[in-house]
Amino acid sequence: MTKHDFERLTIKYTDCVYRIAIHACHSREDAEDLTQETFLKLWRCRHAFATDEDAKRWLIRVAVNAGKNLLRHWGKKEMVPLTELYQEPSFVQKDFLYLHQALEHLALKYRQVLYLYYFEEYPVREIAAILHRSETAVQTQLMRARQKLKKELGDLS
Repeated sequence: MTKHDFERLTIKYTDCVYRIAIHACHSREDAEDLTQETFLKLWRCRHAFATDEDAKRWLIRVAVNAGKNLLRHWGKKEMVPLTELYQEPSFVQKDFLYLHQALEHLALKYRQVLYLYYFEEYPVREIAAILHRSETAVQTQLMRARQKLKKELGDLS
């Protein structure tokens, strides 16, 4: 990977990777670290991507895995309640505050599939490949996520 390719991909996909990271860890600082770690892995990657879309899929997969690793090690870190530290992500507009609050109550597996399906506009087949799940599992998670989101939005309004 050339320096030019790395810079182009970084500029193009930083927001996408950051949004994946913020959904994974709910902390701006951890999301920034996770994003930086993801792009560091891209820099070290010796793989030549055929298209930018292939690179995007790879970045999302790395970010998802890094988020899982972070969650796996949370119990070993000293923790401060999220309500004391959490600041609303900059990409959340005030009009979508209820939606954002409802999404925060969903499990990570549901937030991931909703984000990839609705915000990144990936089809179910590609989401399944990115998350290493079956298409049926992704469809089921989308259905359950929609149901849970509808219930949460009903409770918040």
